Amino acid sequence: MRPETFTESVQQALGDKLQAVVLYGSSAAGDYIEGRSDYNVLLLANDWSVATLNAMRNVTGKWQEAGNPAPLCFTPQRFKDAADVFPMEMLDIIDAHRVLLGDDPVSAITVDRSHLRHQVEFELRSKLLKLRQSYLQMRKPEKALPQLLVDSLSSLQAVSRGALRLFNESVPSDKLEATRALSKESGVKLDTFEIIHQLKQNPALAKKHNCTELFSNYLEQIESLLDHVDADTND
Repeated sequence: MRPETFTESVQQALGDKLQAVVLYGSSAAGDYIEGRSDYNVLLLANDWSVATLNAMRNVTGKWQEAGNPAPLCFTPQRFKDAADVFPMEMLDIIDAHRVLLGDDPVSAITVDRSHLRHQVEFELRSKLLKLRQSYLQMRKPEKALPQLLVDSLSSLQAVSRGALRLFNESVPSDKLEATRALSKESGVKLDTFEIIHQLKQNPALAKKHNCTELFSNYLEQIESLLDHVDADTND
């Protein structure tokens, strides 16, 4: 299902309640890859009561069956008020979005740098704790570590994009390029991210690596990045 078709279906389901539909992410940036990418959509409506959500269920069901994530659902005011809580996500939407219906709700959004730094620090601390917890829960780390490393990468790459924005407003759309740019800007070595990216592309490569050592280096590099962000005083 194309975003334009989805928009028409949402409009039929919600009528006058619907204020705007915004496509964001790689597809809005022109980086959509058929069979691999999905469509990310933001919906703004006057209310999101259970009745409104129920009116959307059939539409979103077909949308998700086509391989797309459920849309983000905001009222216009709640969306404006969310920039201090979701600065990383807001900046990504600002960077790459296309309005499919209504006025552009993104153009007026501004993000405070201090809010961005706080979120990046929170996310890094949270993910570091989660990795430690996950390791402690493993009965056979040598077998389970490759999957843990791969599963953790996407969210940490997203945080890396947010961290890069603290040092440079220009953020590459490519995840690997963004991580390399962050390493250069911050001076923090992040080569484990690239190694894990390779494992994600080709799981058989895990046999060529000491994953316990890789995990140890991964944690150290995340901690180094956290220290660098924590020491930032340019808010």
